[in-house]
Amino acid sequence: MSATNLWKFSLSGDAAELAAAEQLLSTPERSRAEAFRFNRHRRRFVFRRAMRRLLLAHIAAIKPTDLIFNES
Repeated sequence: MSATNLWKFSLSGDAAELAAAEQLLSTPERSRAEAFRFNRHRRRFVFRRAMRRLLLAHIAAIKPTDLIFNES
């Protein structure tokens, strides 16, 4: 029997949390975040990507910054 995990997290945070989340992103992810026209969309993108990295890194038992995504 397999387990199912459900994760819930906020897509908002203060300046310190945003800065910490940005440090987890790759250079292409940071560039993509900067391309958003509205700050609220950029912040949500950063938090989403950071949480994706944290969750997958936890499962894979590696550092979040060691994850490499092939997105085209």
